[in-house]
This record gives sequence, C-alpha cells and structure tokens, in this order.
Amino acid sequence: MEAIQTFLDNVKDLMTERDLTFEQLAQEVKIDPRTLRRWYGHSVPKLHSLTKISRYFGCSLEYLFGFTPEFDAPPQTNATFYARYKKLKREHFIKDAFIALVSGIAPSTISEWNDNYQPDAWTLLRLREAFGCKLDFLAGIGEY
Repeated sequence: MEAIQTFLDNVKDLMTERDLTFEQLAQEVKIDPRTLRRWYGHSVPKLHSLTKISRYFGCSLEYLFGFTPEFDAPPQTNATFYARYKKLKREHFIKDAFIALVSGIAPSTISEWNDNYQPDAWTLLRLREAFGCKLDFLAGIGEY
C-alpha cells in the first residue's frame, strides 16, 4: 500500500534531517534496530512502534503516512486503540461483522481484540478508511 511506503519515506527523510542512523533512531525510541530495518524489507510496523516514532519526531501519524501536510503533533491522551475502536463502533452503530466486511479484516481476528491488542499499520489504515477517522485517533494519541 502506498501509505506504508510514504510512512517509510517520511521516517527516512526525518532521520536524514536529524542526521540519524537506524541504530540511533532505534535507541532513541527504544525499538530493536532489526525491527526498524525490517520495515524497509516489507515488514509492517505495529502500533506501539508507530506511536513512538510519531512522538519522537513530534508529528502526527497522519503526517507520517502522507494524509496531511501539517507536521503538528496530536495532543497526548491515555486512550487505547481498543477503547477508540469500541467508541467508533458505538458512534457509528455498527458491529464487528460489518467492520470485517468493509475492511477485509478477518472476523476471527477482530473478535480477539482487547485492551492489550497492538494493531499493525495495515489494520490501522483499513480501519481509518472504514470509519473515516484519523490514524492518530485510532492509535489513541489524538482526537478526531
């Protein structure tokens, strides 16, 4: 998906601007350097890594994934992905089965989500499209 490549390009550009190596960035955000390198080899980042990168660079996930040109960081919140997901379902009056249908996420996968679940970037992007909300809101680090 193009948004994942945009994320990787933007992270690399921000690293270049700050003269950071993969190892330095990984150390700063407390991510295994191998994990960071795997993203560039077609692995998909998980939510906890995405939020660490966003906070480190002081920008939104919407910016990192190329959905907005604004670099502004979203306000910090204590919400979890799962709490935000449940809120969106309530507000839109929809069930997990419908989300599975429109997002292509397996119903069995959705049924296993809980407060400790850390979705990957693909899942966040699919839900962003299904709900029409911002990635930062889904990640629990910003508002609509």
